[in-house]
Amino acid sequence: MEIKEIQETWWHRLIAVVLGWFWLLASLAAAYFAWAVSEKTVYSYSWRLPYAATGHETTCEPSIYYSINESSFFCGEFRDARSAVDDMVSIGYITQSEQIPTPRTPVSDARVLEAVSKQHPIKTSWEQRISWPEMRKNGGYALLFSIVLWLLIAFLQKIIFYIAYGARHRIIR
Repeated sequence: MEIKEIQETWWHRLIAVVLGWFWLLASLAAAYFAWAVSEKTVYSYSWRLPYAATGHETTCEPSIYYSINESSFFCGEFRDARSAVDDMVSIGYITQSEQIPTPRTPVSDARVLEAVSKQHPIKTSWEQRISWPEMRKNGGYALLFSIVLWLLIAFLQKIIFYIAYGARHRIIR
Protein backbone atom coordinates (compact mmCIF):
# COMPACT_ATOMS: atom_id res chain seq x y z
CA MET A 1 0.00 0.00 0.00
CA GLU A 2 1.30 3.39 -0.94
CA ILE A 3 1.62 6.47 1.29
CA LYS A 4 -0.47 9.40 0.02
CA GLU A 5 1.30 12.73 0.05
CA ILE A 6 -1.06 15.55 1.01
CA GLN A 7 -0.19 19.18 0.35
CA GLU A 8 -0.45 21.29 3.52
CA THR A 9 -3.45 23.66 3.44
CA TRP A 10 -4.70 26.53 5.54
CA TRP A 11 -6.77 24.36 7.87
CA HIS A 12 -3.74 22.18 8.72
CA ARG A 13 -1.92 25.30 9.90
CA LEU A 14 -5.06 26.53 11.70
CA ILE A 15 -5.32 23.27 13.67
CA ALA A 16 -1.63 23.51 14.59
CA VAL A 17 -1.98 27.14 15.73
CA VAL A 18 -5.18 26.56 17.75
CA LEU A 19 -3.79 23.48 19.49
CA GLY A 20 -0.46 25.24 20.10
CA TRP A 21 -2.15 28.23 21.71
CA PHE A 22 -4.33 25.91 23.77
CA TRP A 23 -1.22 24.11 25.02
CA LEU A 24 0.55 27.39 25.81
CA LEU A 25 -2.39 28.85 27.74
CA ALA A 26 -3.00 25.62 29.66
CA SER A 27 0.71 25.39 30.56
CA LEU A 28 0.74 29.00 31.76
CA ALA A 29 -2.39 28.35 33.83
CA ALA A 30 -0.73 25.29 35.39
CA ALA A 31 2.40 27.33 36.20
CA TYR A 32 0.29 30.09 37.78
CA PHE A 33 -1.65 27.52 39.79
CA ALA A 34 1.64 25.99 41.03
CA TRP A 35 2.81 29.43 42.17
CA ALA A 36 -0.51 30.45 43.75
CA VAL A 37 -0.92 27.20 45.70
CA SER A 38 2.66 27.49 47.01
CA GLU A 39 2.03 30.93 48.51
CA LYS A 40 1.47 30.76 52.26
CA THR A 41 0.40 33.37 54.78
CA VAL A 42 2.74 33.54 57.77
CA TYR A 43 1.37 35.09 60.98
CA SER A 44 3.16 36.40 64.05
CA TYR A 45 1.44 37.51 67.25
CA SER A 46 2.40 40.04 69.90
CA TRP A 47 2.02 37.47 72.70
CA ARG A 48 4.50 35.09 71.05
CA LEU A 49 8.04 36.28 71.52
CA PRO A 50 10.06 37.41 69.69
CA TYR A 51 7.48 39.56 67.94
CA ALA A 52 8.56 41.74 65.08
CA ALA A 53 6.00 43.43 62.87
CA THR A 54 6.63 42.23 59.33
CA GLY A 55 4.36 42.89 56.40
CA HIS A 56 0.89 44.03 57.41
CA GLU A 57 0.12 44.70 61.06
CA THR A 58 -3.24 45.08 62.75
CA THR A 59 -4.58 45.35 66.29
CA CYS A 60 -6.96 42.60 67.35
CA GLU A 61 -9.92 43.45 69.56
CA PRO A 62 -12.68 41.11 70.68
CA SER A 63 -16.32 42.06 70.12
CA ILE A 64 -18.72 41.14 72.92
CA TYR A 65 -22.46 40.77 72.42
CA TYR A 66 -23.93 40.66 75.93
CA SER A 67 -27.54 40.41 74.78
CA ILE A 68 -26.95 37.00 73.17
CA ASN A 69 -24.02 35.95 75.40
CA GLU A 70 -21.62 35.62 72.45
CA SER A 71 -18.36 37.15 71.29
CA SER A 72 -16.28 37.30 68.14
CA PHE A 73 -12.54 37.54 67.77
CA PHE A 74 -10.62 37.43 64.51
CA CYS A 75 -6.86 37.70 64.76
CA GLY A 76 -4.74 36.03 62.11
CA GLU A 77 -5.41 32.30 62.26
CA PHE A 78 -7.56 32.59 65.38
CA ARG A 79 -11.31 32.68 64.71
CA ASP A 80 -12.61 32.77 68.27
CA ALA A 81 -11.57 34.09 71.67
CA ARG A 82 -11.25 30.64 73.25
CA SER A 83 -8.53 29.45 70.86
CA ALA A 84 -6.55 32.68 71.37
CA VAL A 85 -6.82 32.40 75.17
CA ASP A 86 -5.82 28.72 75.03
CA ASP A 87 -2.77 29.67 72.95
CA MET A 88 -1.81 32.39 75.42
CA VAL A 89 -2.13 29.94 78.31
CA SER A 90 -0.14 27.22 76.51
CA ILE A 91 2.89 29.49 76.05
CA GLY A 92 2.59 31.05 79.52
CA TYR A 93 1.59 34.55 78.40
CA ILE A 94 -1.30 34.46 80.86
CA THR A 95 -1.88 32.10 83.76
CA GLN A 96 -5.05 30.07 83.81
CA SER A 97 -5.72 30.17 87.52
CA GLU A 98 -5.37 33.93 87.91
CA GLN A 99 -7.08 35.40 84.88
CA ILE A 100 -9.56 32.91 83.40
CA PRO A 101 -12.93 32.58 85.14
CA THR A 102 -14.78 29.30 85.32
CA PRO A 103 -17.02 28.21 83.74
CA ARG A 104 -15.58 29.44 80.47
CA THR A 105 -17.95 31.04 77.98
CA PRO A 106 -17.33 32.97 74.77
CA VAL A 107 -18.00 36.20 76.66
CA SER A 108 -15.64 35.34 79.55
CA ASP A 109 -12.85 34.49 77.08
CA ALA A 110 -13.42 37.76 75.24
CA ARG A 111 -13.30 39.66 78.55
CA VAL A 112 -9.95 38.00 79.32
CA LEU A 113 -8.68 39.23 75.95
CA GLU A 114 -9.99 42.72 76.69
CA ALA A 115 -8.11 42.77 80.00
CA VAL A 116 -4.92 41.53 78.34
CA SER A 117 -5.18 44.09 75.54
CA LYS A 118 -5.48 46.94 78.07
CA GLN A 119 -2.08 45.98 79.49
CA HIS A 120 -0.40 45.01 76.20
CA PRO A 121 -2.13 45.61 72.86
CA ILE A 122 -2.91 42.38 71.05
CA LYS A 123 -1.42 42.65 67.57
CA THR A 124 -0.77 40.38 64.65
CA SER A 125 1.28 40.82 61.53
CA TRP A 126 1.22 38.72 58.41
CA GLU A 127 2.95 38.43 55.11
CA GLN A 128 2.74 36.23 52.06
CA ARG A 129 5.69 33.91 51.47
CA ILE A 130 6.47 31.28 48.88
CA SER A 131 7.04 27.81 50.29
CA TRP A 132 9.92 26.66 48.07
CA PRO A 133 9.51 22.92 48.75
CA GLU A 134 5.83 23.25 47.81
CA MET A 135 6.80 25.33 44.77
CA ARG A 136 9.20 22.64 43.55
CA LYS A 137 6.58 19.93 44.03
CA ASN A 138 3.77 21.90 42.37
CA GLY A 139 6.11 23.10 39.61
CA GLY A 140 6.96 19.46 38.87
CA TYR A 141 3.25 18.67 38.62
CA ALA A 142 2.78 21.64 36.28
CA LEU A 143 5.66 20.45 34.08
CA LEU A 144 4.27 16.91 34.01
CA PHE A 145 0.84 18.29 33.11
CA SER A 146 2.38 20.32 30.28
CA ILE A 147 4.25 17.31 28.84
CA VAL A 148 1.22 15.02 29.04
CA LEU A 149 -0.96 17.71 27.47
CA TRP A 150 1.56 18.12 24.64
CA LEU A 151 1.42 14.38 23.96
CA LEU A 152 -2.39 14.39 24.04
CA ILE A 153 -2.51 17.33 21.62
CA ALA A 154 -0.12 15.56 19.22
CA PHE A 155 -2.32 12.45 19.42
CA LEU A 156 -5.46 14.55 18.82
CA GLN A 157 -3.87 16.14 15.75
CA LYS A 158 -3.02 12.67 14.38
CA ILE A 159 -6.60 11.52 14.96
CA ILE A 160 -7.99 14.57 13.13
CA PHE A 161 -5.76 13.87 10.10
CA TYR A 162 -6.59 10.15 10.25
CA ILE A 163 -10.30 10.96 10.11
CA ALA A 164 -9.72 13.36 7.19
CA TYR A 165 -7.24 11.34 5.07
CA GLY A 166 -7.16 7.74 6.26
CA ALA A 167 -4.36 5.63 7.67
CA ARG A 168 -1.44 6.07 5.27
CA HIS A 169 -0.74 9.70 4.51
CA ARG A 170 2.02 12.25 4.90
CA ILE A 171 1.50 16.01 4.94
CA ILE A 172 4.12 17.90 2.92
CA ARG A 173 4.77 21.61 2.69
